[in-house]
Amino acid sequence: MQRPGIRMMAMMSPTGFRVRLNAQRQTMAQLADSLSNQVDRPVLDRTGLASRYDFTLDFAPDKSVMMTKMGALSGGMPPPPPAGAVAGGGREPASNGSVPETDAAPLFVAIQSQLGLKLEAKKAPTDLIVVDRLEKTPSEN
Repeated sequence: MQRPGIRMMAMMSPTGFRVRLNAQRQTMAQLADSLSNQVDRPVLDRTGLASRYDFTLDFAPDKSVMMTKMGALSGGMPPPPPAGAVAGGGREPASNGSVPETDAAPLFVAIQSQLGLKLEAKKAPTDLIVVDRLEKTPSEN
């Protein structure tokens, strides 16, 4: 038996990059926290659902957020997004107007089609920490 929690796994397939989120006994607030990392902004739980749920969510990550995080981890500027990448993890239409197939939907689409939930962008108050000064204190080695 697996312990309760959210496990996230990134996978590369011939049709593209995708993320699988496996959750066991998770609240909607915990899901919202996990999604905050994927959309690079706060996600608030406003479902009113208090139970714990088991679910799997497959989605194509937002390439611009993924590139920014990879750049931050490497300590440098992120590389430019791949040709045709657009916000939301999708791709812009080809010259004939069709959108290339991927093996996973963008996150906002996957949430609605797989879990029956909807992410809506809204303005809400949030906590913010401002550091106005930082001093380095010498320490002995």
